[in-house]
Amino acid sequence: MLELDIVKRSSLHYIHLGLNASMIEESRWERPNWYIDPDKEMAQITETVGICDISPVGKLFIEGQKLDEFFNKIGYKTGVKRGNMVPHSLSEGKMVLCRMSSNQLLVVTSPENIDPITNALTPRLAGCLHLTDLTSLYTGILVCGPQSRSLMQMLTNIDLRERVFPTMSCVQARVSDVHCIVIRNDRKSMIAYEIYVTRDLGQYLWTTIWGRGKALSLLPFGVEVLGRLIS
Repeated sequence: MLELDIVKRSSLHYIHLGLNASMIEESRWERPNWYIDPDKEMAQITETVGICDISPVGKLFIEGQKLDEFFNKIGYKTGVKRGNMVPHSLSEGKMVLCRMSSNQLLVVTSPENIDPITNALTPRLAGCLHLTDLTSLYTGILVCGPQSRSLMQMLTNIDLRERVFPTMSCVQARVSDVHCIVIRNDRKSMIAYEIYVTRDLGQYLWTTIWGRGKALSLLPFGVEVLGRLIS
């Protein structure tokens, strides 16, 4: 059977083109590599705040009544509390486990690890637990830099104080009046929030964040700088 090599685009694709982004293909997604210059983008993030499209990030949802049993199977004997995140590694790849509620877990992984991680986790699911790959359903936006909290406070009522919402925290809440998943996962000691919203609201959310961020000199950045923040 002939397999089509389909290149995916996020809901923000035409926004990136409008910003004159230099596009590349990575992990079968067409993504912005940079907008003005990677070094200038990196410098801007370090000083103020940047915004990046992370829609290709793998988003696997595990739902059901036996999540604690699942955590036990993968080595977390005391489970993971709601609102907390833990990094986890298998031979198939790395991931972050985000406990969204008593019966819902979000597994975040790199695009190239989606299939291997799905195949590795599925046999570990007990009873009525089920896993669904919702990567293409959700737009992902990363807000990163020293002014990230200030920008987010313009957009949401989440209590973002350090003692309440530190790095490796997650919550379902409203951002710009739409339901989102918000994850705090700092990069290189800089505050960073990952915001996931259904694809149909992706352009609205990006545009709203963009408008509010102008006062903080918000700048978009692409895959080149994103890689520097991870390495």
